[in-house]
Amino acid sequence: MAILEHGRFGSRLYVPYGPVVTRENAYADAAASLIHHGRNVGAMYVRVEPIGVVTREEVLAFGGRRTQQVQPSLTNRVDLRSDWDAIVGRMSQQTRRAATQFDRRGIRVRASDDPGEIEVLLGFLDEVSHRTSMRLHPRSYLSAQAHTFLPRGDGKLYIAELDRTPIAAALFYDDPVRRYYAHAGAAGTFRSLNAGTAILATAMRDAKDKGLSELDLYGVSPQALTDHPWAGFSRFKRTFGGSDVVYLGAWEHTVRPSADRLRRIGASARALVRHVPSAR
Repeated sequence: MAILEHGRFGSRLYVPYGPVVTRENAYADAAASLIHHGRNVGAMYVRVEPIGVVTREEVLAFGGRRTQQVQPSLTNRVDLRSDWDAIVGRMSQQTRRAATQFDRRGIRVRASDDPGEIEVLLGFLDEVSHRTSMRLHPRSYLSAQAHTFLPRGDGKLYIAELDRTPIAAALFYDDPVRRYYAHAGAAGTFRSLNAGTAILATAMRDAKDKGLSELDLYGVSPQALTDHPWAGFSRFKRTFGGSDVVYLGAWEHTVRPSADRLRRIGASARALVRHVPSAR
């Protein structure tokens, strides 16, 4: 999938987590096809995030330039192909307890295919945003996802309740191989109950029962960077016993060299102006 995006200095063709290369030495063909398509739609450059059977050297050999990360280039995945007891056994002790004993604290987790219930998650995300100053997607963006994915089985919404009152919720995406942990929020007054752990464990077990092989926790920070903005929730994700997976990151290929050169000059000048102190 390639998305034509329009910006201040021109348009680009963006390929999120792609192209997906499934055979050796095929990246050049994929990149050439994207550049050709970019030329047809008037893009200045193509931004890719290649995954699969592709190396950094192949991207460089085809003229790729490293660029700012869009999607996370480091994630963590839990293998669901062993039996459930083995999966639980790989969790940290505290997470294992929260994942298996939440019903003793009166927490009930239910799955929903009803797009209207995305409002529950949106309410929690608003609360998290006010508490942490986190920037959110527009409500219409997540609502559109729910109305697209949930009815056709390409996603699932999980809601944790205490005495039938929602206290946390999370949205997951599914493809034929794995489930992706996408958006989650919880009521601040019930954070000590670890409802988020209960949701994630339930979604993980359901994914296994569905025949999926992995749960992708979608984005973590490097373990060595303890001051990274994602460090807190990355530690939480790693308590589920998964393994880190590293992607190649984001790269750019020029479609129209002269126009792209002007675009980069303009972007550099704009960045320079932002760093010049204003006169007093």
